[in-house]
Amino acid sequence: MPITGPASYVPTTDEFIAHWTHANADSAPKVVVVAPARREDPAIPLATLVALRAQLITERTAVVTGLNKQHVAREKGQMQKRLLLERYDQFAGLLRAFFSQTPYLSSLPVKPSETELPARFLDTMEAILSLWVQIEDDAPPLGVELPLVLKDDFDITGMQDGIALLRALLLDLAQKEQATSLARSRRNQVQDKIYPILRDYRLAVPAILGKNSPHTETLPRLSPLPGKTPTGVNASGTFITPQNEARIVHTLSPDTDISHYELRQCPPPDYVGDDETIIATHPAGAPPEFLTQAGLVIPGDRSLFKVVTINEDGREKASNVVDITWPAA
Repeated sequence: MPITGPASYVPTTDEFIAHWTHANADSAPKVVVVAPARREDPAIPLATLVALRAQLITERTAVVTGLNKQHVAREKGQMQKRLLLERYDQFAGLLRAFFSQTPYLSSLPVKPSETELPARFLDTMEAILSLWVQIEDDAPPLGVELPLVLKDDFDITGMQDGIALLRALLLDLAQKEQATSLARSRRNQVQDKIYPILRDYRLAVPAILGKNSPHTETLPRLSPLPGKTPTGVNASGTFITPQNEARIVHTLSPDTDISHYELRQCPPPDYVGDDETIIATHPAGAPPEFLTQAGLVIPGDRSLFKVVTINEDGREKASNVVDITWPAA
């Protein structure tokens, strides 16, 4: 299969390694090597590509691991935001009920949304805390006892701790996002080393083995052939029990030159093509469904999928995103 993005690097590299292995075996004692980028460096043998493939798998795993950690960290932060928003509602309700004739109610900041920028969200919570501190230092209205205590004995210390926890969670998320960015950069660097080897291997085979060699005629493709992008499909899915897996079904492309369909997966919250992984493949004509547990390990897990249609020229078209969640117990 040709390279169409990060997800296709490993399977494409596998095709080249298999081809290179057979070419070496059939041409022994001669071996196929690729010219180095610099003249003073040694020629590049098959072993170099094999080692880079292993390194690429390691870096791709690091990206997936980083994205999963990032998702967990983000969810923890969102949960803490929701808890603080509940406290906002309780605090605002108390001000409206007992402090309507005081400047405290008019100083109440607008409630932020859960998706508000972290700095603005924290600013609002700090403003609530500041109001709370001032109220505690002032004479209370008739019928109000100080210190103020919200539902479940939540007091000003709880608010301080809640804001501090959110700050820590947001910092942890930022650190995990940076770690994932670094992992993605390392993955891309390995891909950038692999690509010229594959490109130059396609030049080396006919030069070393001859234009009429069967190995020249069966060289793996590196890029899709020019032509029409295939007609894509629509996909949908459900989580099924007791198998505890996702079932992804899709329509069929009306095109007559479809080679196969691929199921690709990406961790949430958004489907990013550069971070997708090929999960499964079936040929045109096979039942139009995939079963997978990718990204779905425990109740509450969420995973995003696409079905990609690929034609005989190696050109592809992705479906809509299918969002699957393992229902929480």
